Amino acid sequence: MLNKEEKHLVHAIAEEAQVVQQFVDLLSLEQTALTAGDTDSLPALAEQKSKLAVRLDNLAEQRNMTLKAMGYAADRNGIESWCAQHPAEQIAGDT
Repeated sequence: MLNKEEKHLVHAIAEEAQVVQQFVDLLSLEQTALTAGDTDSLPALAEQKSKLAVRLDNLAEQRNMTLKAMGYAADRNGIESWCAQHPAEQIAGDT
């Protein structure tokens, strides 16, 4: 059973994965526009990328603060340590 902080961490990582996927999809749209020579759409795509980058930064900060509050390193090692201690949890597309 997960405690409140652990549930928050699982939710934060899942949300971060969704935003990363949105960013990847946006990069694909940008690539298509560049290949087609559609330079008119590039400023709007750049603005969307910027917003997603800010969102990703905020989510990473939340994730790291939660890890730190639980006594883990606020980095990849912290996530890996937490996951190793909670193998039953599926996070961010591990299904």
